[in-house]
Amino acid sequence: MENEVQTPEYMYWDPVEEACYAAFQLELHKDDIFTSEVRSRLKPILKDDWLALIELNATQGKIIKNNPTTDLPMTTDPEPLSEKEELEMEKQQIQSELEATNTETILYLQQLMTPAMIPGDETSEPIMTPEEYAVLNASRLQKANRLKEIETELAALA
Repeated sequence: MENEVQTPEYMYWDPVEEACYAAFQLELHKDDIFTSEVRSRLKPILKDDWLALIELNATQGKIIKNNPTTDLPMTTDPEPLSEKEELEMEKQQIQSELEATNTETILYLQQLMTPAMIPGDETSEPIMTPEEYAVLNASRLQKANRLKEIETELAALA
């Protein structure tokens, strides 16, 4: 057993779809997805090499693309985002942050409008203190103002 040679495992790269498949996938879908045309363009790549590319993709922010010279996968830096794409991403992030604090804001305002705690109900905890709400509200206002600025900038780019 000590002299046993391991057979290398291969993955199969499709340079057109820029996708990699395992041998079992090719066998499982041999009659539907992987037509003879698709099979003819697949390029074998060592599984260890493919895993190394995935690791670079995950740890260094690279993307996996087809190398037109070899028709094999390679890692490359992603294309820089346009100003519009960056603004859209920032807009989505701000909207998510505002939505995430909606409930806290509503509960705090309900807390203000509710009479004092019912005697004997020691389990009721205030949602937040007025000071905490002031900080939260100031942050929400800054985000709402930035959201308006972004929408103005996006309208100018359209």
